[in-house]
Amino acid sequence: MLVRANCRGEFDTGLRMRYVVALRVVKYTPPDVKSVPEEVGWGQYAVGEVTVDAFVIDLKRGDVPCRFRASGQTADSVFWTEGTAEEAIYKDIRESLSIEIYRMLRKMGAGVD
Repeated sequence: MLVRANCRGEFDTGLRMRYVVALRVVKYTPPDVKSVPEEVGWGQYAVGEVTVDAFVIDLKRGDVPCRFRASGQTADSVFWTEGTAEEAIYKDIRESLSIEIYRMLRKMGAGVD
């Protein structure tokens, strides 16, 4: 097992951390990446989607003061300049989900800025 000699920064961050958000996937429809061409550029495919239950965990009190559901999905086409189309498509799902989670946390008044 590799252990860093100085973990002070991680420990200090841990002391300041009050809340974490845990995600559990409740529904997943994978995009049809087989229909996307291999070469870099534009490609169209069947949309993919993920839905998660998000739990805001209060680490100080040891409870879950908030829970909500959020979804992220791809568009029906992708443009990429590096890597693979599949990487770009899954990045699209992840970013869409992240935006929705951020929006929900803001709506609840969480300090996410």
